[in-house]
Amino acid sequence: EGKIAKYPLRQPMLDINTIGAGGGSIAWVDGSGALRVGPRSAGASPGPAAYGQGGVEPTVTDASLVLGYLDPDFFAGGAMRLSVEKAEEAVRTRIAQPLDIDVLEAAHGIHTIVNNHMADEVRLVSVFRGYDPRNFSLVALGGAGPVHAGRLAVETNIGKALVPQNPGVLSAFGLLVANLEHERARTFRVRAVDAVTSELQKAFDALEADCRVQMDRDAAPGRPIHTARSVEVRYVGQSYELEVPISGDAVDDAAIAQVIEDFHTLHERVYGHRDSDELVELVTFRVVLSQAPGRVPGDEDLPEAQGAVIPRTTRKAYFPEAGGLVDTPIYSRDALPSGAVLEGPSIVQQLDTTTVIYPGSSASIDAHGNLIIEVS
Repeated sequence: EGKIAKYPLRQPMLDINTIGAGGGSIAWVDGSGALRVGPRSAGASPGPAAYGQGGVEPTVTDASLVLGYLDPDFFAGGAMRLSVEKAEEAVRTRIAQPLDIDVLEAAHGIHTIVNNHMADEVRLVSVFRGYDPRNFSLVALGGAGPVHAGRLAVETNIGKALVPQNPGVLSAFGLLVANLEHERARTFRVRAVDAVTSELQKAFDALEADCRVQMDRDAAPGRPIHTARSVEVRYVGQSYELEVPISGDAVDDAAIAQVIEDFHTLHERVYGHRDSDELVELVTFRVVLSQAPGRVPGDEDLPEAQGAVIPRTTRKAYFPEAGGLVDTPIYSRDALPSGAVLEGPSIVQQLDTTTVIYPGSSASIDAHGNLIIEVS
């Protein structure tokens, strides 16, 4: 369920929560003297003060630069030089002086607030829906995500953060290598106790046949096509459903009984209660045919590490738990082999992002080139 503008819409869709917490989010002090971040953004034009394009308000990117997390000479792989002086001036005049704190404390405060905003959103789609964050890994994408992922993992009790090889273009890459899918659904309301399995089988077969026509047109020859079936289920009298998968090809009494049991279990997990004696209603039947892509570019295993990896350089970066400004090793992502292990505090730079490994955390490179941050 969702909305477009003010109109309710019930269609298959991805449930995505977003907040105004990007690198361009503007930090400001409100009338009561509290530090705020967002929802206003400097965008790309004029952008953060550090861009030198006329922006004067401090942003999250400016704070990252002041804290030493970003290399002013290697932003976007060196295609753009950032101004540390303008970033410091924006943070000093708009945040530090009104709050009577120093520039580093102000920049760290900006990071703390934006990290807390993101942590609240993670809890909203995990803890508040019955999921334990400790059972998941945090995937960091975008240009700024890997800067904050280590802190965010701690805030949300997620033990691992995964930074893909090219997080700055991960969405575009995902679009190129996503499964080919065709989906069909049909509303066919019936109480589970009254369901005639032969009728349900016909409904599923018709949906699959419709999908098959589209897949025959679009699918690549020689690669297998996967079929997934599911039913949207609710207790009689409810106005919302939960989607429950059906395993196997045959829709028989055993399959329906399993759907009912799986629904009770899912309902308890999502809403915290179940009623095994309540009548269950099958509402919408869905079939998805999918075909995985062929060989994905860049999925070759990396060479293994031969001894300790050597940092490219060091620079001062601010970590309060490590004593403030400390000499921090800087590594090049493309020089890190499989099995390389980095201890925090350290920083990994690449063309499309910067990954910060905070004190108390460590990171390793797996065989596929993912950078895995583990937090205590």
